[in-house]
Amino acid sequence: MPSTDHDIEASLRDHLPAAVVDIYPGVGHEMLWAIPDQVIPRFLDFVRQHDEVRA
Repeated sequence: MPSTDHDIEASLRDHLPAAVVDIYPGVGHEMLWAIPDQVIPRFLDFVRQHDEVRA
């Protein structure tokens, strides 16, 4: 089981090579409420880059 941020990122890259990994040290699952100024813009940027409009 991965134990450091680097180990987690490496494990994700091994299993999901196209994964986008952002690590926010010291922040757990509550990151949306803990650091919304960082998470919300990053989420919107990700969606802009990957969301395809389907008509």
